[in-house]
Amino acid sequence: NLKLHNSAAEAALYAKNYNDLNKVMHQVFQNATAFEHKVECYSIQMRECNISRNYKETLKIGLFVLEQLGVNIPSEPTESFAMQEVQKALAMIKNEAVDQSILHEDNNNSNKSTMQILLDLTLSCYFFWPTGVPILTSRMIQYSLTNGVSKFSGVAFALFAMTASCKLDDYKEGYRIAQMS
Repeated sequence: NLKLHNSAAEAALYAKNYNDLNKVMHQVFQNATAFEHKVECYSIQMRECNISRNYKETLKIGLFVLEQLGVNIPSEPTESFAMQEVQKALAMIKNEAVDQSILHEDNNNSNKSTMQILLDLTLSCYFFWPTGVPILTSRMIQYSLTNGVSKFSGVAFALFAMTASCKLDDYKEGYRIAQMS
């Protein structure tokens, strides 16, 4: 059972039992029938890398998983690319006139997997890849507004509010976005 293996891997991670963690992840990676079934283990593997402060490996895994899920993010983006992503997300927020009534729940597991990896990657980017933070938070907003909200969307709006406030020097807009979270 995939859920059982993922739970065992997560328990091993938090118990710092890395031998068991690697065994369970190996089983999932070898036996999963679809890539989406491996995403939770990749997420756990990314958290393991973050715990050991191996942010470069987290980035490598995260970008690989996102690419497999159809999300292409350059490994060496320019500042202008990051600003374009922020502007896209901001335009979507303004154009959609986002409020509680238009947001719907996202029931697509592939979209939830994408959001999970985007969030896992964003948290490590603060330490290793700061140019990636606005890109990843912007993509999370775009996914939430396009596909519906998930359990990751609240954090996405909060992180994007901070990004919008800092990158655009627009604290009123950042505050408004933060209220959406």
